[in-house]
Amino acid sequence: MLGRLQLTLALTLAPAVASAQDDPPPKTVTPAIGAPVIARSPPTWCEGATIAPTDSMMSSGTYSAMLGNSDRWSMVRRMAEHSCRAPDLESRQAWSQAWRQTIANHTGADSGLIERLFRFALAHDDSAIDAAKKAACAKVERTGPGPARVLGDSQAFALGCQENLLKSAPEIRIKEQLYWLDRGPEMQSELARAILIIAELAFDIDYMADDLGKHVMDRLPNHALVAHDLAVLDATKLRDEVEALGTNEYGALHAELALARAQLLGRRYAALVEKMDPGVGKLTHASPTGYDAWVATFEAHEPAMRRALDLEDWIIAGKESQIKPCHDEAHAAFVAYAKPLVKGAQDLEQMKAALRDSFGRVLLEASLVCAAYEGKAAIASGLYLWELNEGEHQRGPRVASYAAMLARYATLASADSRFPVPATKLKRSFDFPSHTWFYTAYETRANNKAGAQNPQDGVIKSVKKGKNGVVLAFKTDRWMEPIFDCRPSKRIFYVTYSGNVHYHQDCKKTGQTPMSGKLKPVTVPASMASGLKAGQMVTLLVEENKARSALPLAVYGGKTKDKILGRLGVTK
Repeated sequence: MLGRLQLTLALTLAPAVASAQDDPPPKTVTPAIGAPVIARSPPTWCEGATIAPTDSMMSSGTYSAMLGNSDRWSMVRRMAEHSCRAPDLESRQAWSQAWRQTIANHTGADSGLIERLFRFALAHDDSAIDAAKKAACAKVERTGPGPARVLGDSQAFALGCQENLLKSAPEIRIKEQLYWLDRGPEMQSELARAILIIAELAFDIDYMADDLGKHVMDRLPNHALVAHDLAVLDATKLRDEVEALGTNEYGALHAELALARAQLLGRRYAALVEKMDPGVGKLTHASPTGYDAWVATFEAHEPAMRRALDLEDWIIAGKESQIKPCHDEAHAAFVAYAKPLVKGAQDLEQMKAALRDSFGRVLLEASLVCAAYEGKAAIASGLYLWELNEGEHQRGPRVASYAAMLARYATLASADSRFPVPATKLKRSFDFPSHTWFYTAYETRANNKAGAQNPQDGVIKSVKKGKNGVVLAFKTDRWMEPIFDCRPSKRIFYVTYSGNVHYHQDCKKTGQTPMSGKLKPVTVPASMASGLKAGQMVTLLVEENKARSALPLAVYGGKTKDKILGRLGVTK
């Protein structure tokens, strides 16, 4: 009680012993784009402080250094106590405004949140802050397999379980975070949502102040990934989540900072886009359509996707015993989903591209896993080596948003050779856990367990139901394989996640090559045999052993390869 009375007296008497000559001339800190505007005012955070202010005199260098180190609790405390020593001095109020505006520029915190920060800093010395941090972080579970651990990590970062959330980006494996959080239409945590936004859009505003346009261009892919999250980030849900975790004021303050910073980054990005070429805005506005389309697809195929995600959960949790025979069902789900996608494919490359979207890929990964756990090593190996080892290892509605932006770019840049955004700016390198569920299944259950596999062509003579699938017999036949001269057009076919542009080919048939042969009978899984008929030309990946399991890599109409009909059991 005596200590608090002494402090109150010290603060009250401070103006009598401090003068404007104590301080160097205040620096002006203007509000950054999207940041709250902090007005100059007397301090409102001094009452109740339990840490006595230090001597009022500081060197000129210290004042400026505090602007650059406003993310450290020791500096925040000095900022708070500085004006408490002389609350009516205009020079102190000016410096206080500069420091608080600096915090607002980096975090999006308004004056009310900054006051809470100052009050907390004045009530806790460094050891007390360390103890509060430890207590807050103990409220979050950060163990378990993939998604559970990443969810816990994200919540922990939002609660301040790192040193410098006030300014620096979260020290989290960003690419792995996206992989596990972007699994379905639900986001289990608003704290995780805020951290995902920060991880994707954060940048050092001081470092990039002279070229904020470059910030926008460099983060076009990042913004596409979190555009939906920016639109739906819910402050009420976030605060309810914080309350449910039972965290302390340290954790609650950092959660508010995470919310404010995520909102700031969204406002700043939108404001910067408005200042740029309209073409940039056209790309930015394409993202929500991709997210919404993915969610609609999920709702139409939810049972199949839920089964696939259950498989992933069981494998990463070491619960493989829960995996029951499922290959025919899993692949049939992939076929049902993918069939509408291939209707417009005119050649094998277009067929491959149609089957490699982020939604269908998950269903095909489930097919591989089920095949591997059923002992269908040849099918699992073929799916991995000839399909899933290629393409993009990513999934979810946020990646669908990014893909929608790439598709929009293909349309816009095809129509305008001077489109202001180069394709290289759309590059986004995705990482994924080194032991993904489908790779783990392939490596442990299928790799080196199948016979040698080679692609072979043949003309189907008959299609009959067999013990382990559908048996195809082949004609001894001769056919003509077309020769094409193909040149790239100026029409963009698609843009890869690595920023490479693939153009439509203008092809002219220049001749034919005579071919002949006869395949021995093969067995194709029933779920991969839909649409197979006598008289069709097929390219099969055949296991060269007694079983002769086969994977249909391509199906053509008639005895030539002029007309593509299907791949991997998906036919027009």
